[in-house]
Amino acid sequence: MSDSISNPYAAPSAELNTPLNSNNLRQLPRFSAWWVFLLSIVTFGIYPLWWLYSRTSTLNQIQSRPIAIELVYVLVVLLVGSFVLGFVAGFSDTSYALIENTISIAYWIIYLIVAYSIRNRLHDIFGKEGHNARIGPILTFFFSTIYLQYKINEAIDVTSSNS
Repeated sequence: MSDSISNPYAAPSAELNTPLNSNNLRQLPRFSAWWVFLLSIVTFGIYPLWWLYSRTSTLNQIQSRPIAIELVYVLVVLLVGSFVLGFVAGFSDTSYALIENTISIAYWIIYLIVAYSIRNRLHDIFGKEGHNARIGPILTFFFSTIYLQYKINEAIDVTSSNS
């Protein structure tokens, strides 16, 4: 007798570390770029951090070259530190303002590193899926999460229209 017949209450076995599926592009969520823009404004810049975290997590599951998720955690710490030091600098001397400005510069440098890492991984996925979509480096610099979401949506639309 097989195990399922001998023990009907046994939990089924499954491989939990398998890739999501062969169509990697469909794992990325389709979300309006206008909503990314609006949520970025309404949340005072916190939503782009969530966007970076969620897309990094998804890309790490479907991509062979993972992006260090710790960089997003560092971004959160730097944003909070910049906010706190900016608040304290308003009530004290300029030495806190210098530290706050240094933290802000570090924040933007790491933010761009993560955004360009996502851009590179999207190029890999687009290449595997057969898309010729190009993600421009200048638009990535100026519009980062909004532009990257727009390009994800564009690739998803091309895939769904071809299917």
